[in-house]
Amino acid sequence: MKVIYLFLLSLLLNIAYAQSHVKILLLDGDTQKMRKAAKIMTSGEQNTSENSQLLATILEQEFESAPASRIDALSWGCRALAATGDSKYKSLLEKVYQSKVAHRKLRKYAKKAYQELTLLESKSTTSKDNKLKPAGLTTNKSLDLIPKASLMVSERQTFAIAKSDWQAIKFIAQQLTASESPDARLLDALGQFLIENHIYNLDKKQIDVLAWICRALGQSNSSRYKTILDTVTRHTTNQKLKNYATSASKQLTNTALPYEINSIDFQKVLDELKNKTVSI
Repeated sequence: MKVIYLFLLSLLLNIAYAQSHVKILLLDGDTQKMRKAAKIMTSGEQNTSENSQLLATILEQEFESAPASRIDALSWGCRALAATGDSKYKSLLEKVYQSKVAHRKLRKYAKKAYQELTLLESKSTTSKDNKLKPAGLTTNKSLDLIPKASLMVSERQTFAIAKSDWQAIKFIAQQLTASESPDARLLDALGQFLIENHIYNLDKKQIDVLAWICRALGQSNSSRYKTILDTVTRHTTNQKLKNYATSASKQLTNTALPYEINSIDFQKVLDELKNKTVSI
């Protein structure tokens, strides 16, 4: 009985330590420890309201004055706040990415985190009828995203990718996978979408969409996407996505002219097309 008691006590102490581990790292103030804490939270572990609020406080205090050596840790902080799925952090992330003083890299990750929270917020208010359909039930209606006759199909598709229409993106990736001469501009857009979203904790249907993008890039026979796929393989925490990215990468050879990550600015795409669109 005493042995069992000691075992349970030890287990409880270990759990208590694990739950406070991130908090200890954040309170330490050391840059590397803060980065480690943020990466743990981004993976979904110890991402408690107390830890996320502490991280948000650090970000708010430092985002305009942090030295370059601390930017990577703060960028991971933005990812961790997105991983909470709590929209209350949107205002802070918006303030960071709209700042004229904050580091460019930090603004970029704050914007991605803001967009992720916006997407999750939108999903939570979407009815069951608007959820992703199985591939076999997807129709060409997925392209009817911008009801404007003057727009080309490629513009509609590009707009769909830029505004994170997951259902349409899956359909586009499936089309390109089956195409003998896929549109390079759409492949670039899908590649950019993949690299921007693979770091987040996504649901099964979203992971399925990213897996289809990996297939499309792998079967494109264009080695310029190998860098993207290798990056996903190294950094995603989802085993299914890692497997698809690895498999797709093996279909491609190395090239001296890889796709330049972040060469597509989705916000700029939306701004350019907004005058050609109407609300749907």
